[in-house]
Amino acid sequence: MKKFGRRDFLKLMAISSAGVAASAAYPYMESLREQNLKKPNILIFVLDAMSARHLSLYGYQRETTPNLTRFASRANVYHSHYSTANFTSSGTATLLSGLHPWNHRAINLGGPIRRDLVDYNIFHLIGDEYYKVAYTQNTWADLLLRQYQKDLDIHLPVTSYSYKMKIPMVSSFFPSDQIMTYYAFDDFMSFSPKVFNPFSGSLMLGSLGLFQKQSTKELEEPSEEYPFGLPSNGLFYYYLNNDVFAGVTDIIRKLNNPSRSFFGYFHLFSPHYPYCPRKEFVGILKDIEVGSKPLHPLRIMELNPETLYELRKHYDEYIANVDSDFGKMMDIFTQTGISDNSYIVITSDHGQSFERGEFGHGTYLMYEPVIHIPLLISSPGQRESLDVFSPTSSTDILPTLLHLAGKDIPGGLNRRILPGLGGQEDHQRSIFAIDTKLNSAFEPLTEGTFTLIKEGKKLIYYTGYPWYPETFELYDLVDDIEETNDLFAKDPMTAARMKEELLDVLTTANHTFAEK
Repeated sequence: MKKFGRRDFLKLMAISSAGVAASAAYPYMESLREQNLKKPNILIFVLDAMSARHLSLYGYQRETTPNLTRFASRANVYHSHYSTANFTSSGTATLLSGLHPWNHRAINLGGPIRRDLVDYNIFHLIGDEYYKVAYTQNTWADLLLRQYQKDLDIHLPVTSYSYKMKIPMVSSFFPSDQIMTYYAFDDFMSFSPKVFNPFSGSLMLGSLGLFQKQSTKELEEPSEEYPFGLPSNGLFYYYLNNDVFAGVTDIIRKLNNPSRSFFGYFHLFSPHYPYCPRKEFVGILKDIEVGSKPLHPLRIMELNPETLYELRKHYDEYIANVDSDFGKMMDIFTQTGISDNSYIVITSDHGQSFERGEFGHGTYLMYEPVIHIPLLISSPGQRESLDVFSPTSSTDILPTLLHLAGKDIPGGLNRRILPGLGGQEDHQRSIFAIDTKLNSAFEPLTEGTFTLIKEGKKLIYYTGYPWYPETFELYDLVDDIEETNDLFAKDPMTAARMKEELLDVLTTANHTFAEK
């Protein structure tokens, strides 16, 4: 058998279209396995809270992503890609496990994966042929990485590349049980903005945290370099985006070994709120017309259109800032050959919304801005783009990466491979996303917002909220992308068909859960 070298592989990829590259790559991966040669690296970059609806790459009116657009010219671009949830814990858990939230049960804010499903994670399933490194700036995503600790060769602390601590973190000093110590010390006893506990559980740690927070308070104030204050992950530390990207770039360069493949997962906090772009990105984007939408009865906030517009503008500026730093990193990958020997995945855990009275993603609503997310994947040596318009889900990423690595996909997992990388387009596919953060992770799902997207239509189902009656909404995403014309009563045939499918899936999920 002829031996394949790196030059042969690059020639193969260069003469292949993006669509053909997948079919050519898989036999090549099989050949590599037979010869025990190095496989291409796999790099995943999760840009937290990045909505596809705000990227010029996907047609947004503001020029927010020139560098992502440049990257997309040599990548597969998925135009109808969805998160399975509208917040970090559920969305990230799906990306890393390939499981829907009703299976992995990381459905609460800061919630973990079910213990009996911990081995259903990409780090474990990709195997020992890869040297595995993971890093996130998001503390809730880091809780998931702590669950997967045994499958990681390097787990960078969540505070890596930070500029200065905002609140002390204690759990890193207890490596034997970092999950419990996070909940007990960092989340409960320290003085930090709490989701569950508004007050510190420890007088000593609370006082220490309060003192530390006051001593760094000036970093939140406007400065010449950062007109909206220094970026932070909201809770524990401040950071500089350019330092974070430089640090991540440096560790990837060091791991790029010609004799060893590596798998890297890098979950970066920006452009998540607070929106703190550097000065060169403030005021650079044009004004746009944004239609007003009525307040939703399930809204958490009640912000006026002017406030929402200002928040949107700063979010867009922050995306432009992140895009610039991302572009510099990709330039280094090109110069050093990393792009030519790596699969590179760009995506998000969820989106961000600026409508119906509220912003962000801490919501019960499931409209497009908060669940329609970017997905771009470049193959080693890819030289042209492939646009995929059929619907895809974050459940597809894990099986696709296993397929590209020549690994078997375990039973019980979604087995769909992304189009252009070995799978086929399916325009009739059903896509599901849910928000059940108020539901117990140990009980059937009876309280939450459930979404079905199929054939250009979107059904939203609200149920179990004590202050809001059971309600359905139906939208045509082709003719009404802003989701302002509810068709549930106007198109009863489509409504009935989609309602039956959604309720059947939910019933099956609850029945399966009750049996375990």
